[in-house]
Amino acid sequence: MLTLISAVILAVLILKEKNKKLTLSGVNSSAAMMLISSAAVGIAVFDFIRSLLSILNSFFKVDDMFGNLGVLVFSSKVFSGINLAISSILMIPLAIAAIYILVTMVRRPLEREGAENDAVFESRCAERHAHMAMIAAEVTGVTFVASILATIPFWSQFIAMVIILNPVTVLFLILVTFGLAFIPLIALAVLGNAPLIIIFSVATTALTALYAFSAVFGIAASVRAYRSHRAEKAEAVICGLLSLLPVWSIFPMIYLRKKCR
Repeated sequence: MLTLISAVILAVLILKEKNKKLTLSGVNSSAAMMLISSAAVGIAVFDFIRSLLSILNSFFKVDDMFGNLGVLVFSSKVFSGINLAISSILMIPLAIAAIYILVTMVRRPLEREGAENDAVFESRCAERHAHMAMIAAEVTGVTFVASILATIPFWSQFIAMVIILNPVTVLFLILVTFGLAFIPLIALAVLGNAPLIIIFSVATTALTALYAFSAVFGIAASVRAYRSHRAEKAEAVICGLLSLLPVWSIFPMIYLRKKCR
């Protein structure tokens, strides 16, 4: 249901932007749209994986074995199925919405002020793109560190699971049970590490979306800086290539932003 809520919020924001009731010319509104769209895609993945784990747990009932699993899985199989369907259906539209927001902010980052010439307008747009790329890169770094820290409480459980379900033990149990233990062992391994799986999947999705924003804004900033004659061709090319670096792209964007001021 979190996916549905985030989809409604994102749809309302996009409709407001299309009807000119919400402008993307402001840094705060642009950053909010970027972060909300990235979070919405991550929430869809969270709901999807959580529902899958809930359905898997309904068959094997291992949540009593792992205290942290009970708060992650749904108790109702019907609700899990509904949630799985909703997140599956909305995942692609949410990704398309995020792409739409990115394209819109690249094509129309600012409103032209009066009779300013193309060079001045391009320079202002380049500065805005560089600023947005910096914000995206900074949030990417914070999200990465936060996701790593969030996994720390579950490392001991993961290590214990690896020790218990080592290849020798797994092979022995499969041979003794004539292969019948294979699926239960997989379910035990997956559900036992459910928190890690959820954190890794959601963080990867959100980081991918944020990285896309950072890289595209960085390339757009480089192109517009060259068009405005604030950066030489070699500078624009180098900054554009460096904008593909996760997090570290902040530094070429700082350079471009200063050049365009």
